[in-house]
This record gives sequence, C-alpha cells and structure tokens, in this order.
Amino acid sequence: MRLLALNATFGAARAQEHERGFAVSNEVCKLTKHTQKSLGRIESDTQALSRAISAV
Repeated sequence: MRLLALNATFGAARAQEHERGFAVSNEVCKLTKHTQKSLGRIESDTQALSRAISAV
C-alpha cells in the first residue's frame, strides 16, 4: 500500500511538472508573438526614417 501511495505521489509530481512546462511554453509563445510585432514596428519605423532622410 505504501508503494502505491509513493507511486501516486511521483505521478502527481510528474503531472505538475508537465503542467508547468505547458505554462512556460505558452508564455514563450506569447513573448515570441509580441517580439514579432515589435520587430515589425521597428522595421516599419526604420524604413520611414530612411525614406525621410533620403527625401532631405
């Protein structure tokens, strides 16, 4: 009986770690999307600045 309880404890710990992995993965995806949007804005601003400098 104790062995079953110990095994259940290990199983719960593994499930909790797995769940944390999903949470971290989700946050990385959010950060990646935010970074892509930011880089798009930076590229757009850089191009606009370049055009403005060329026009002078």
